[in-house]
Amino acid sequence: MAGPKSEFASLVAQGLPTGEVVGVRRFIIEIDGLEATAAGSIIVFETGEHGLVRKVSDGKVTAFTLLGEGVPIGTLAVVKATELMVPVGTKLLGRIVNPLMHPLDHKGAILTKSMRPAFATAPGFVERAILDTQLESGVTIVDTLFPIVLGQRIALMGDAKSGKTTFYTQLVINQARAGRAVVIVLIAKRHTDIEELIRRLDQAKVRNNVTIVVADIFDSVMLQFLAPYTACAVAEEFWMSGQ
Repeated sequence: MAGPKSEFASLVAQGLPTGEVVGVRRFIIEIDGLEATAAGSIIVFETGEHGLVRKVSDGKVTAFTLLGEGVPIGTLAVVKATELMVPVGTKLLGRIVNPLMHPLDHKGAILTKSMRPAFATAPGFVERAILDTQLESGVTIVDTLFPIVLGQRIALMGDAKSGKTTFYTQLVINQARAGRAVVIVLIAKRHTDIEELIRRLDQAKVRNNVTIVVADIFDSVMLQFLAPYTACAVAEEFWMSGQ
């Protein structure tokens, strides 16, 4: 299998735009020579690190490293793609992945040909439907006194150890049992919290209806930033296909 440096050499050989790192501030990288690149592009450094272009101005490109913190000044970079595309589809059900859709469950690669952009444009207001169907959480007091509507955005707020995680886990289990595809995003969580969630899903026998996207407490700032975007891309594919 080709290594990360081979990927860089292959992209350069294809004649794709290249540039040189001229400034580094932890995970924020300034690159000279990629002025024609658009924001949102994916770049590969000769060290094997990947980056996401966030700004193009004044003859320089500002990019964020995805997996680590910084690359040496003078490092070469090459454009890999004009936007971040995410593998999606039913093959992701039952899987645990990071925000770049790399598997974390030792079950092999994600084998799907369907892709969606991580930064897709939201549907306009005219395209949206009236929300009129209850989303049953499985917690009787909530479903009776504070019913949630399917499609509604909600925030669970409260002090630590007040039951927020228990509630959303029950909601996930209830919806998965109803046959709905569920995507969970865990950001800056401890490994013990992640393992406890997986244990509860396994006990309820609903893992095959759930995709878990994880950027744990040790992952880079950029992976934690990307987690909700790539997870939404996965969820939107299920939504568009009626799941």
